Amino acid sequence: MQELERQLRGRMMDVTRICQKELRWNPTRAVQMINEHGAAEAARIMVLTPNGTDGFARCWEEGRLELSVEHIILEPKFSPLFTEDVLQVARDRLEQARLNPPRRT
Repeated sequence: MQELERQLRGRMMDVTRICQKELRWNPTRAVQMINEHGAAEAARIMVLTPNGTDGFARCWEEGRLELSVEHIILEPKFSPLFTEDVLQVARDRLEQARLNPPRRT
């Protein structure tokens, strides 16, 4: 599991770099949480945040839900790190977001 946790950390840090480069947004709170709690625990905390995080909202607004922590933890490779309850919250949040795309004006 330590190797999988390391890989999750790498994946999450790759996503933060994509956010910085492509969205011109620096998810500093996510990086802080990863450094403080470890990747899996940080992801669990973010997913279980009622109504989602600001980072999830930003991914949704940008039409880039594949960059959300919810999407990452549902990758088959990483899902063994999480309980079914956490994975279900992630599935539900992504489904709800896809049913209600942001309005573009």
